[in-house]
Amino acid sequence: ATLQVDTQSPLSPSSVSASQKKVQGKQSVQLTWTQAVDATGGTGVDKYRAYRNGTLLGETTSTSIADLTAIAGTAYTYTVHSVDRVGHVSLTPASTLFTLGTGGGSKGR
Repeated sequence: ATLQVDTQSPLSPSSVSASQKKVQGKQSVQLTWTQAVDATGGTGVDKYRAYRNGTLLGETTSTSIADLTAIAGTAYTYTVHSVDRVGHVSLTPASTLFTLGTGGGSKGR
């Protein structure tokens, strides 16, 4: 049997979107993205790392995460990287720009 070593980074999620959601009585940003796949012969995607303006927001094994500390009226750039089971991180993240509204409305691109 030949031992195959995972040497490649996983692919990034193909898209990420942001929406406004009320959580515990406070407006927050809900990020969702498409499930990523690992490179051919890889070990599989293990988790995702979400960033807000370049700072780690959190890690998750699901395809969504909430930003509970976003400030209304502030524009944020959110990016999501996939991480495979041996720790390789996707090279180019999926990203979106979003501004949390003050009420029910929101602006996203």
